[in-house]
Amino acid sequence: GIYLLGSLGQGAIPETAINLPYVDGFTLRTTWADVEPAEGVYDFGIIEGALEDLADAEDKKLTLELFARNVPEYILTRPDALTYTLSASGGSGGGEPTTTVLPWDSYALERYELLIKELSSHQVYDVTSEQMVAFRDHPALAQIDAQVVGLGGIRDVPGDLVSAQGYDRQLFIQAALDSVDVTVECFPEQFAFIAFFQMFD
Repeated sequence: GIYLLGSLGQGAIPETAINLPYVDGFTLRTTWADVEPAEGVYDFGIIEGALEDLADAEDKKLTLELFARNVPEYILTRPDALTYTLSASGGSGGGEPTTTVLPWDSYALERYELLIKELSSHQVYDVTSEQMVAFRDHPALAQIDAQVVGLGGIRDVPGDLVSAQGYDRQLFIQAALDSVDVTVECFPEQFAFIAFFQMFD
């Protein structure tokens, strides 16, 4: 379908645009760091707000992109965190170099699994049934981005990941599978997708 692509952190949906007859829904984009500001403290307000906006539109759906490249600070500042640097050209939008975790950081993978499970079972209001339901069961949720911890989509154009200390192809593949598997298991009724770009190692 045709979805409005929200800017990063944009929760409010433009009413005029969402109600255009050829628009099927809205793509909400936010980061892991934004929805878990502290360890075990979750804030899904931006998602709840988007669902409320969609409730006022007729038969419109939600796609969620929860970027796992931007990990919470408490994960990055651990003494044993496995980190690497993303160059300014490492992702879409450019900007400054940033530090994040390597996809096979076991603690980050563990925390990401907890996040996705919490998100999946988080209670949100369903205007159709007029009751609270688990987010995974909300009829407006159509698609979800299955991200890789510390990377997001399979995207390493400048080679930041493959040149990182400790990089190993099989280690990366298993970590990517583990990350994606969590989303697929927790959101079994949604279409799960991942951005995939060519990589060289």
